[in-house]
Amino acid sequence: MELSSVVRRAFDIIASGISRHVLLDSWLLNNKEVKLPILLEATPDTLYVLETTIHVPEPLESTTWFLKLVLSGNGLFACLNICVILET
Repeated sequence: MELSSVVRRAFDIIASGISRHVLLDSWLLNNKEVKLPILLEATPDTLYVLETTIHVPEPLESTTWFLKLVLSGNGLFACLNICVILET
């Protein structure tokens, strides 16, 4: 991907309006439901796996869905196995 394409996409995101948002505040941690925000203390060998499932409605004409994850703290984060299920 060329730099001009990245810049174009960044401006598209900045200029976009929000028609709907979905809050992801319910997650599974060790097969127990937790509500965000959560505070976890970890050692370097600790791995936490948070899981959630959402059903995303079909986007309106000329709109698209955008996923934004906001994290704080000092740790590593990996986003794996993202699967979008569109409602029909």
